[in-house]
Amino acid sequence: MSIQSLRSSLITVAITGIIFMLQIQLSITGNVGQKNINQTNICNKKQVDKCAISLVPLTDPELLQRPPKTLADLDHWCRKFKRSEKCVRQYSDQCLVSESRRTLSIVLYSISKTLRRYCGQTKRKQELLNLSHCLGNDLTNVSEVLFELSGDMHAIRSIEPANMRIPLCCCGYQRRKEVMINLLEHKCSTFVEMMETMLQGFTGDLFNYVCGDYNEDSDKCQYIIDKIKPWTKPLEWKSFILPVVQIVESL
Repeated sequence: MSIQSLRSSLITVAITGIIFMLQIQLSITGNVGQKNINQTNICNKKQVDKCAISLVPLTDPELLQRPPKTLADLDHWCRKFKRSEKCVRQYSDQCLVSESRRTLSIVLYSISKTLRRYCGQTKRKQELLNLSHCLGNDLTNVSEVLFELSGDMHAIRSIEPANMRIPLCCCGYQRRKEVMINLLEHKCSTFVEMMETMLQGFTGDLFNYVCGDYNEDSDKCQYIIDKIKPWTKPLEWKSFILPVVQIVESL
């Protein structure tokens, strides 16, 4: 082989090596970039709020716009619930500090345990379907109570002194729960016990843990409930779940 041919071969090998190294670098950069994009999507507040409101049947926009008419419709919602749960759990794991993550994990566990019970049994799915049929056009009125609960939680976040926030969180929940139960008693009284059980399932583990004496069997709430002022600004979170996490984080 001539010197010129050898030199040409060496140059080719060198160029090939450089291209290979550039490809590796671009691949690494691309993966990091994709990871950052995924992280941004997971931590996007609007996106996680959509997931959070879909965790609860009475706040899921799709279910409210098109109430389920068949068990197949509920099966569709149950599949959506699993995706929503995964979305919120990823947000919890990757976007929150440890204390907030623990709080959200408790709430997620309660909701998941409750709804898997309903989604996993045909009899319980039929109960949900019957409740939806019974409420009819009043379904949105009942759901509005939970959006008002989110407003209460927004207002509580900045109340001083800070040690009143958890008691007010508990009292605000009890107040909205009573409103919802009263609505049911007027139209669907046979479902009151079911709704109480479901609401307790959604929040029970958290509120049983933090509320202490500020519960439905106590009169303490009547002395402080007026501290919760109506929330007149747009909701940062439509879901009541995430403002509760922020309340715990603010302490």
